[in-house]
Amino acid sequence: MTGLDRRAAAGAAPSSTFRRVAVRCALIGVGCLVVMSVAAWVVSQQIAEREALRDASSRARGIAWGVAGPLVTGGVRRGDPQSLDRIGEVLHARIAEGRVSHIVLWDGDGRILWMSRGDLAGQSYDLSQDAMTALTTQRAVAHLPGSTAPHDADLFAEPDQLEVFVGAVGADGEPFLFEAYMPADRIAADRASVLPKLLAMGIGSVALLLALFVPLALRLAGRVDDAQRRRTRALGRSVESWRHQRLLLAQDLHDGVIQDMAAISMGMSLLEGRSLDDDASREVLTRVVGSARRGEASLRSLVVDLAPRQLETRGLAEAVVDLARQHRAQDLDITVSYSRDVRVPDGSGILAFRVIREGLRNVVKHAAAGAVLVDVRAGAQADTIEVEVLDDGAVPPAEGALASGQGLRLLAETIEDVGGSLTLGRAPGGGTRLAAVIPFVRTQPTLA
Repeated sequence: MTGLDRRAAAGAAPSSTFRRVAVRCALIGVGCLVVMSVAAWVVSQQIAEREALRDASSRARGIAWGVAGPLVTGGVRRGDPQSLDRIGEVLHARIAEGRVSHIVLWDGDGRILWMSRGDLAGQSYDLSQDAMTALTTQRAVAHLPGSTAPHDADLFAEPDQLEVFVGAVGADGEPFLFEAYMPADRIAADRASVLPKLLAMGIGSVALLLALFVPLALRLAGRVDDAQRRRTRALGRSVESWRHQRLLLAQDLHDGVIQDMAAISMGMSLLEGRSLDDDASREVLTRVVGSARRGEASLRSLVVDLAPRQLETRGLAEAVVDLARQHRAQDLDITVSYSRDVRVPDGSGILAFRVIREGLRNVVKHAAAGAVLVDVRAGAQADTIEVEVLDDGAVPPAEGALASGQGLRLLAETIEDVGGSLTLGRAPGGGTRLAAVIPFVRTQPTLA
């Protein structure tokens, strides 16, 4: 027996597709949650930074145009102390509110008009590209902390601060540049506010997807496992049936053909060197011829049982008729009833043939019957056929005979695998009734 046969006969279970799919679904779920968490963190950071820049730009523009602009006069540009004190008092009050940490005012030539800390007023420097853009367009240009190099040798570097440039017009009608630095704590606050919402939405979406996908995947995996188990059982039964068929073949050869061959050999030994004219020699010769004929008939019957050519070439009806003809040689009166409207697929035909062959074999060996009816007809349910083997034997089937008989048990399990049924019981008028309901199947089950 090969390794495959041993595994099938032992009923070895295939590796569980359900278990593999469950593990994969769990890993996919964890992976989705990790990816979603990282994505939510990144997106929340971007949203928080964008909102912080927008808020800083709006606040800086409001201070530049609404507060600083009306106070930037010719006196401020000339460095008049009273004008500078006045604008300093107002802007320091805004810084004291905590939303702005440092302010620098520039004229259009890069000269510092006023600054909230330090003593560089009146000094001139080269303005950065962003500062020039804000000055010429009169719009706000904001940067995240560390996202751009501070202009002019880090004169106004403010670590962890948002930097905003706003181009505005003073009370004297001349342009000036408003530069402000603001705390970046708003970013962390905005991210803390947005992140839970994004996580909840993302995790909810993943959970919904998994809730729809996982049961379907597990259900399909369960069906695959069921199909694998059925195939394993069918393979095991096929191997067991093959072994049983070998034992039956050996028994038939031993009880039939071998005995006949032994009788022929013994008879030929008795005839060796003797004349065939006397009555005793002729009687021995007659027995030898009879044994040879019985041996030939037995071998033909075995060949038909094992490989019915009509089943492959001309269909189930011809195979059943030929099978009945072989058993009529054993003094059985066999009647075959086959409905003309029955069109049987190959797989169902093989199973039906096995039922009839097993039934006739049991009649010959156990029933002591004289007449047998073989009936093949369309089933009461669509896409099924019904097969009956009825005999008038004096020996009714024993209780549980279907389960105890090796051949019938294997055949019943095979038919159950395809959704059919096989029953063995008493016939209505006495004797035995073997009946099968076989669905249409197009696979090729073994004839063993």
